[in-house]
Formats: sequence, C-alpha cells, structure tokens
Amino acid sequence: MTVEGQEYSVDDLQVINAIESVRARPEMYFRGGVYDPIGIATWIAGEALNIGVGSVRIESKDGWFLVMADDWLAGREAHAFTTLAAIPGAGPNSRYGEILAVAFCRNVATSTSRGITSIKGTDIGPPAAFALSRGRILAFDAVAE
Repeated sequence: MTVEGQEYSVDDLQVINAIESVRARPEMYFRGGVYDPIGIATWIAGEALNIGVGSVRIESKDGWFLVMADDWLAGREAHAFTTLAAIPGAGPNSRYGEILAVAFCRNVATSTSRGITSIKGTDIGPPAAFALSRGRILAFDAVAE
C-alpha cells in the first residue's frame, strides 16, 4: 500500500495495547482532557441506553461510582473491558466506556446474578453488598491509578 509516496506493508503494522493507548490520550475521552470519574459513569450509562436498556441509575457511594441497569454487557464482557471496539449498532466511533474505568481506576468490579467479578484490583467495593436477581452493577473507585 502507498500513502503520500510512502510504501507500507503488513510488517509496518503494530499491535497496540488498548488500555495503554487510552491512558496516553485522556483528552480524547474526557471533556476536560483529564480523568473524570463522573465522565466515565455517564459514558457507561449512555452506552447502556444506546444498547437498549430502558433505565440506568448512577450512584456515588463511599468513594466508588456504581452504574446499575439491566445487563447491557451480556455477551459483550470480553470486549468491553479490554478493547476499543465499537458498540454494535451505535456507530463506528462509539466505544465501550468500561475500558476507561480499567485504564484509569485502581479497582473495577462488576456484579450480575452469576456473582461478582473483580476486573481490576483487589477491592470489589459496594457491589459486595448487593445480591442481584437480574441486571448488572459496574463499580469503580474514584481514585485514579
């Protein structure tokens, strides 16, 4: 392939770490250009609404942010926390907000009726107090890593 007189091949491609890429460019993800836990919570809530969840609740509790709704990540967990994949049906420039929590927060946990999963860190925070019969809670601490 040639771009502006330069020749490129498959050997020129580099695999990037999505989380490191996000950390390196916070201005692309936050209105103020720096880590903002409210920005992460509202991004994830908007994502859930775009996917088709009818109601989303955000709470701030004991230094944690919780996003609660019907399970907007069912079948999507593998992509949401680790990649910059587009959200199906939300357009090519859409992104899962969960990767922002993983990139910038010390602890990230999620809870469904199947149990609680620590995505990052050792503290699972407030979800430990919830026994869900349906839906999902995504929790992340507000302290930047």
